[in-house]
Amino acid sequence: MPRQVDSGKAFRSPRKGLRSRSARLPFFLGLSLLAFIDCAAAQSGRLDQVAALDRDAAGAGAAAPDLPWSAVVRDIQRELRDLGLYDGPIDGRYDARLKAAIGRFEAQHGEIGDGAPLADALRRIVSVRDALHLRRDLNEIRDRQTEQAVRALRASPATRDLIDAGKVPDGRSAASQAAECAGAVSVDCLLAEARSAAAGIEQSNFQDWALRDIILTEIRTGRGNAVRERLRHLSDARLVLVAMREAAEALAEAGRIGEGLELAETVPDTENRIRAVASIAVSAARAGETGLARKLSQRVVAMLDQEHALASRVAIATTLASGLAQSGDVEGAAYVIGAARNFASPATARLIKHAEVGMITGALADTGDYGAAVDALTALVEEPGSAMIAASASAVSRAAFAEGDRYRVTTLCNLAVVQAKAGNRKAAAKTLGKAAAAAARVRKGYPQEYSRFSLALAWARIGNFDKGESELSALGNANLRAEGFWRAAEIAGLAGDSGRAEAFERQALEIAGGIESRFDRAVMLGDMAIAAARAARVSAARRIFGKALSAGRELEAGWWRARALARLATALHVVTGAETAR
Repeated sequence: MPRQVDSGKAFRSPRKGLRSRSARLPFFLGLSLLAFIDCAAAQSGRLDQVAALDRDAAGAGAAAPDLPWSAVVRDIQRELRDLGLYDGPIDGRYDARLKAAIGRFEAQHGEIGDGAPLADALRRIVSVRDALHLRRDLNEIRDRQTEQAVRALRASPATRDLIDAGKVPDGRSAASQAAECAGAVSVDCLLAEARSAAAGIEQSNFQDWALRDIILTEIRTGRGNAVRERLRHLSDARLVLVAMREAAEALAEAGRIGEGLELAETVPDTENRIRAVASIAVSAARAGETGLARKLSQRVVAMLDQEHALASRVAIATTLASGLAQSGDVEGAAYVIGAARNFASPATARLIKHAEVGMITGALADTGDYGAAVDALTALVEEPGSAMIAASASAVSRAAFAEGDRYRVTTLCNLAVVQAKAGNRKAAAKTLGKAAAAAARVRKGYPQEYSRFSLALAWARIGNFDKGESELSALGNANLRAEGFWRAAEIAGLAGDSGRAEAFERQALEIAGGIESRFDRAVMLGDMAIAAARAARVSAARRIFGKALSAGRELEAGWWRARALARLATALHVVTGAETAR
């Protein structure tokens, strides 16, 4: 019967070896013969046996019949064969071929480690195998999706030019335009600088992403007359489809609903087309075009009803319903959410129920019916489960529990705000105490930080600015802390507490100015400038924008610089618009 060896020991790398009483054992002999699994059979005399066996293996292509056997070595042989590094027998025995395969693995993927247990070595090999398989699978998915996107674009006369036309942006023209600006601060000059930076990006996927940001900025700033020309510069056919949808949505958001709808109708991809029409329906509702919004909503529902295989149709419907409700079209929202039940699977039925309750609650609060809103939210909070847990059924229990707590924090914060609006601040404070307890259970890192961020803003919204400030100050994430203080400043301003608003704003700007990432700093300050401009605080908006631009122009890498400058062009558009309107 083959001998088995204990797995509890450790091994050393092949370059350093492992010494027995009289012999130096190379890498995998220490790994395979001193750390073998399956039983605790290592006796003190085994090391001498191992040394002898290693000498035999060093000059043989196959293991001797009496070499110790291990299930873990067998598994390692299988994994290395799967990686194309081992071509010997799967017999669980260490020999020269396996030793050479281990050397090839380490040459390609790094050393397994000196002194690590055999089980750790197997896990390391398996993790590399899984990563390589994942990369292969993702590449196959990417290739398949790209082929489908190319086929769809070429099949439609309206989009054939987007895939077959020249794809390289004119870098020389962009650089020339940027040079003409000579550092001038205008929307057109910032866009020229962004295009010049994008033209210098070597990786096509990163260049595509930057160009997409530039396209959306051009639309948002009223410079979207060359949308199709810009779309031709995208090299990834999949991104062309997404950019078409986003461009259609941006046109509608900018008030060019007809143009947006015309572009959306030409998207030769079902999901992106439906998403675009749904977004345009919300823009129509916000613009007061209720009739058009209802017509488009009905069309979205009809298309979703036909697409039985579309996994995102419930998400599209609930997002549309929420947007309509927030735009004041509660009746249209109720129609969409009701229709969604007809094509929801049992697994998503509960999710729709929660979306409906949340939507109706928001509508009730917006109309001043706080009592009914409190009742609805209270019922939602008191349920033993949550939509997030139901949606995470396949996740491990700990992750599902954490998601449930995140969901509970959000719902409790909303309930507290509605309770305060209804005049019951004591109940609101008690509710936020429960939210704090739930936030403490959320898994650490960004999820918990964001839960505490939501809690801090809820305290501010119910008028307890001291508590909100304390919660925000305790946040470790500088981006969230800066955004939190800025939003708290807006809340305090709306509440008539100008002194508190100014103090919060100073803290927000100080934190944002210290954010280590220049890109994050530029974007954060740009967003703050937009908020100040929309609040008619023009001087502050211009001052904040200057800081944002300084951070953006410090960026040297084309990928970051192009995206930052494109976003800052949008901020400058809003700031100058506020200055003109003053």
